[in-house]
Amino acid sequence: MAKDLPRSAATALVALVQKISLREEVDEAELTQLIEAVCQTPQERSTLLMALRQANDPDLRVVLSDRLRTFATQNLSNSEGLAGRDSAVGPWMQGFTGSLVVLALGSTLTGTLSPVVAVPAVLIGTATLGLITWLRLRNASRRSAAKRNGDLAGDLLKTLADIRPDSADPPKSNRN
Repeated sequence: MAKDLPRSAATALVALVQKISLREEVDEAELTQLIEAVCQTPQERSTLLMALRQANDPDLRVVLSDRLRTFATQNLSNSEGLAGRDSAVGPWMQGFTGSLVVLALGSTLTGTLSPVVAVPAVLIGTATLGLITWLRLRNASRRSAAKRNGDLAGDLLKTLADIRPDSADPPKSNRN
């Protein structure tokens, strides 16, 4: 007799994939969130593999593989797009703003600008430099999260591909 699996993101994902295989409508945002949640932890990935084996429906693996491939591709594409955007604009904006701050400070010290004009220029330049730095750090965090999600989904996809439908033994995990 099959053991009942606890309710989790993995079992919810299998239920949504079953709906998709029956050509029923599903919430794509919910599907994406569940895929991300399952990819994040080894326990959820293991639960997913057990749930797929218990479901004993070959269509589920095909549909899930397709959705994992789409998720991985989108995340890796997003990561590349974020990297491209940052490399095109980020360093230039930081350098430009930093130069403006140095120019304002230098002009104040040499007396070219009056303190009434120079102090706001330095403050605005410093605040802008801080904001641009913060935006670049946030972009880098998003880029690494997208890359990690894409890699994890790709690993899970490889694990699914390694499972033989008639095999009772689960495959060795690609990630811990």
